[in-house]
Order: sequence, then C-alpha cells, then structure tokens
Amino acid sequence: MKLINLSKKGEAYTAKAKTSFKLFGITFSSTVQEFIKPVSEENWYDFEGRKVSENKKIILNKWLKDHQRFIE
Repeated sequence: MKLINLSKKGEAYTAKAKTSFKLFGITFSSTVQEFIKPVSEENWYDFEGRKVSENKKIILNKWLKDHQRFIE
C-alpha cells in the first residue's frame, strides 16, 4: 500500500491508498482504496463500512501517527 492522501474531515480521519497486485515483480493491477477512522474509535473502516484487517490497521495507524501533526 502507498499513501495518497490523509486528511481530517469533521470527526473522522480519511486515508486514500493505492494497493497493487504484483507477481514476479510485474504489476498487474492497482486500485485506490479509501479508509475512514472516527476520532472516537480505534478501528479503521473501508469505504463500504467493513473493518480493515489487522495488517492494514497497523499501516494506517503508522501513517496517522506520522502525519497527524500536519493535518490538525
């Protein structure tokens, strides 16, 4: 996953990330996903309202920690 945009809209953080599918070093497809984290909650949700996996949650929390001082 690569970070595209991280911002705060109202009472929630939103992150846009590009995810790629690679096989033997060749990129076959890439998609842009949007994730939402309400300020009052610990969990990240995808655009459809489902909780993200633990691995994605770790990455998203790291990005938020690194960029939080710039977006507030």
